[in-house]
Amino acid sequence: MVRKGTILFLPVLILCSLVSGCNRKENKINENNEVSMESDSLTLGGEWNVEDRVKPLWSTKRVEEESVMLVSVDGAMPCGNLIFKPTKIISVYTYDMIMGIKREWKEGEDFVIDDNQITALSEDIPSMTSKQVLGEERIPGFNYSDIPSVTAGLYLPFTEGTEIISKQIYVTYEHEDEFLGHVPTYALEKLPRTKEKLRNKGELQLFVYGDSISTGANSTGYLNVYPYKDSWPDMVAKNLSRHYDTEVVLLNKAVGGWTSENAIKSTESTGWVKGKEIKQSGIKGTLGEMPDYYPDLVILGFGMNDATLGVGKQEYKLYMNKIIKTIRERNKDCEFILLGSMLANPMAINQSKNQISYFKILEEIVEENEGIVAVNIGQIHQDLLDAGKGYLDMTSNNVNHPNDFFASCYAMSILSLLISH
Repeated sequence: MVRKGTILFLPVLILCSLVSGCNRKENKINENNEVSMESDSLTLGGEWNVEDRVKPLWSTKRVEEESVMLVSVDGAMPCGNLIFKPTKIISVYTYDMIMGIKREWKEGEDFVIDDNQITALSEDIPSMTSKQVLGEERIPGFNYSDIPSVTAGLYLPFTEGTEIISKQIYVTYEHEDEFLGHVPTYALEKLPRTKEKLRNKGELQLFVYGDSISTGANSTGYLNVYPYKDSWPDMVAKNLSRHYDTEVVLLNKAVGGWTSENAIKSTESTGWVKGKEIKQSGIKGTLGEMPDYYPDLVILGFGMNDATLGVGKQEYKLYMNKIIKTIRERNKDCEFILLGSMLANPMAINQSKNQISYFKILEEIVEENEGIVAVNIGQIHQDLLDAGKGYLDMTSNNVNHPNDFFASCYAMSILSLLISH
């Protein structure tokens, strides 16, 4: 993992921070929108038997489709940073989400690599200017009214569509560097009932509950646009099934816009799923609508909006504990993975509210309870930013949603808790 040396984007504190499928049986979807994944894999241990895109950055020497937003500063050719210094470039693509095609770019002809920096040679490669990144220049198709910048009078380019991800390039490469960031710790031993189900090939009921990031926003599969990459909940379920050769049934009841407080309300709250406004009860009402549902493993992903909307740390802890207690009233043996949220764009003055600090509360919950583990996605995100990745490299909306690449980082982090590495 290459630490920052040469500064690619200016000013330093602003632009540096902005800028194989598995063989399985056909998925079965029932009336509750549950997706059942059955794997044909026979690998039970040792090397990860998962898709290349979710093999952990910290334990592989090949990076699959790392995304980069190339940015031009003061008229120079657009450039961006990779996490590692490549020893071999496998491919560089951009995706046309409208036409449903991908275009390959050639090293030495369309771009050059210097250390971990990739610089465009061709003016045809999609990119942004530093002024566009900061909101000083406008780009057609973006919203410039909702996300005020920390720079007075400016608004950041914002979209829940494809405008950002269509400008990112996707690089697959090999390297020999070490990953210097946070590495999630294998924790299956702390989830004994989940371990028993996986090792004995019992059906595992996986329940995902959280905010818009947990709905899958904004993976291309979630947006229903090319290249239709899975959201992180789908990647976790499919690859857990693949590695352990067992059936994992995913049920996702996450709601965009929600905080942990919405999740414990007895009344309905408004939220969004796949761009549509919905109303949904809190966890007690949601479970009440599914009287025969008994989750085995629950992934809770609240925190992004809690921080943004100022939910206090102790209130956050209270609400998270209430969610856990309510679910365990349905299944006393249910186990949990708590997600520390990715970070909001540090330039978004209303959204960036020290999301990473909420992970300490999750650690307290883990220490005080059995059958609960946590993973600090926010720390991984921060480490990548500190190493020179731009925020725009890893986001789909430029505010608080991951793109396909960072969704794979979510998935590999969660899988690292459940598969030895």
